[in-house]
Amino acid sequence: MVPVAVAQARDRLMAKQMKLPPNTNLYNMLRNARLVEADQTGRSVRKIKLQGSQGPISLSALILPTDKVVPKPILSTLPTTHFEIDTEPAPEATPVVEG
Repeated sequence: MVPVAVAQARDRLMAKQMKLPPNTNLYNMLRNARLVEADQTGRSVRKIKLQGSQGPISLSALILPTDKVVPKPILSTLPTTHFEIDTEPAPEATPVVEG
């Protein structure tokens, strides 16, 4: 989902002469604004696992709080989804310094 979704959003915005910052800066801005969840090292792009129609799928995703994305009145009408956050630390994971 990430960075494919961000690339698609970037392409659409470019058609309107709008520019997004580089991916890492964008992810950090979303994290600092508390619009996405981050791990203990401050990384907001998370590895998730979910069940696909042909077996397990692993994706990279930004996890947004439900109340930031889905209006409460329609929440009960949506199908239930389930995914697991992969808690295995990435070998290159380094703490993010906020400044």
